[in-house]
Amino acid sequence: MKDQELPDRSVELWKKMIPLAVIFFCASFNLTILQNLRDSIVVTAGGAEVLPFLSAYCVLPASIVFFGYYSRITSVVPAKRVFYLALVPLLAAYL
Repeated sequence: MKDQELPDRSVELWKKMIPLAVIFFCASFNLTILQNLRDSIVVTAGGAEVLPFLSAYCVLPASIVFFGYYSRITSVVPAKRVFYLALVPLLAAYL
């Protein structure tokens, strides 16, 4: 009986893992491209000495603010809307 259940569970697992792997690849690819593009634009515009300043005084405070925002919406908003509300500030930062 276990031999008959194994292929079904295996197929179900692959049906979940392949889309997740594609999403992970796309997210990683986009992140890498955007980081490299950002660094090349910043170095060209302001020089390499600007990168530590941006990391310390822009990226770190923005990530702390986003963490507070995310913790607030997870406690107030239903779980189905949290993804979309968390996505809005991230899209606004890239646009």
